[in-house]
Amino acid sequence: MLCVSEAGSDGVDTKNLNYRVAEQVFGNQAHAENAVKVKEITDHFHKLRVKLSKNGQIGFNKEQKVWYPKNLKARDLTKKEERFLNAKGLDAPGWISIKDKLEAVRWLHREFSDDEFEQFCCALLEHSEVRNLKVTEKRKGSGADGGLDGFGEYSLGDETIPIAFEAKRHSPASQIGSDICQKLVGAMMQNNIKHGFIITTATFSERSQEAIREYRENHDYQIELIDQDRMAEIMICKKDSPHGFGLHRTDKDFIYMNRGILKHAASK
Repeated sequence: MLCVSEAGSDGVDTKNLNYRVAEQVFGNQAHAENAVKVKEITDHFHKLRVKLSKNGQIGFNKEQKVWYPKNLKARDLTKKEERFLNAKGLDAPGWISIKDKLEAVRWLHREFSDDEFEQFCCALLEHSEVRNLKVTEKRKGSGADGGLDGFGEYSLGDETIPIAFEAKRHSPASQIGSDICQKLVGAMMQNNIKHGFIITTATFSERSQEAIREYRENHDYQIELIDQDRMAEIMICKKDSPHGFGLHRTDKDFIYMNRGILKHAASK
């Protein structure tokens, strides 16, 4: 659905859609090019398209032979909702209604560049009381960051603890594997850091969670995993921070999102 939405109203043909999905799932162009040559994979993509079409989420233009998004999961506020948000101290301009909190994560994945997402993760961690966060400067030419996207610190009693973080703007339908956890621990060893975070728009595989538990129990590396669900919860407005990160949830579980606030968090 995300790959169709990214194509906008012009739509995307089946061949390019298969490639876009494969690139999101497998993470790079080479793997995607190989994947779309495998009939079992393209057949699976076809089944997914049929399911989304039956659910009314995407459609197919037979004349132009392109897929296009049908069911956008966001809408402008009604006057009643504007009054409600104003009463909560939330200025109505910029707010929209979304289906659920994870729609905000899908929006982040779709709208932010990798660099913007790293900056957003800094703001997210600062909201969780990590301080002095800085994104690692990329090497010219290669764009490499030494295995860590950023550094910071937090206070534990009278002690200041250095931390590192890794930001993974992956497809919300994908999972983070144990290889990323291993890479982070290796970079933390080189920098003599014992505490870290992995923040992602995706979810974590069971193997990655097992790897983190093993590093904690046997090697004393404390790595916190922030997946799409937890990220959305951090973003939701709290009493002490009414604007939060641009998400507001009512007591009846209606969700409102402010794209301007989210963009601002990524621009610091």
